[in-house]
Amino acid sequence: MTHRGRPVFDVAIRHRALGASTPHQGPRASVRSRLDGTTAIGARVVPPQRKSLEELLRDRTFLARRHAELLLIEPVGENAIFRRAQEHYRTESSDLERRQLALALEKALRDPAAYEQLAKDLDAPPNVLEVSEERWREANSDRIDAILAMEASTFNPERGRRMSERFARCLQAEWRRLDGWTVAKTAGALGVSPATVRRDLAYLESWRTRASSSSTLTSAPVQPSDF
Repeated sequence: MTHRGRPVFDVAIRHRALGASTPHQGPRASVRSRLDGTTAIGARVVPPQRKSLEELLRDRTFLARRHAELLLIEPVGENAIFRRAQEHYRTESSDLERRQLALALEKALRDPAAYEQLAKDLDAPPNVLEVSEERWREANSDRIDAILAMEASTFNPERGRRMSERFARCLQAEWRRLDGWTVAKTAGALGVSPATVRRDLAYLESWRTRASSSSTLTSAPVQPSDF
């Protein structure tokens, strides 16, 4: 047999000359369907059906990195824990908190202990340390404005050193008195007079009273004259 005046030796060329499909056309199509995840039915290519969020949770195939956004648009089913987790996810404004909640949900599907921990975390009151920075600023805007409006003070490292040393001496005097030391013995150990020990103990008591009664971050700082 010849094609365009030349002998035909290749099987594929011979099939093209006869108007037939090549013998490798069928296997190539099946390999392609396996690679792109589609299924060939005759001349049609049908993509695989995507699972809903409820099916992903039921089959325990939910992955935070791929399916977390479905928590915003699809229902989770009848599970009360998952529904509460979805409510927290939708109301949370921090992307980091949403990511952590989605990961906790992924672990809860595969580990009973993680499921119980997720339920406890959803029941626990919000922790101040876990509040996002934006929400913290909204709740403490008055305090922040008051702090920013405070008059700047001149930094004096020598005065700060003296204050620190004297405050440490006050604590040492208190510890010795709690251990049963007399005022005279405490004064001798610290190298000061008994009157200084009494003054230090009185200051420490008044400082604790003021610190416990203060409810704002803008309370007056300790002044050197207090010592």
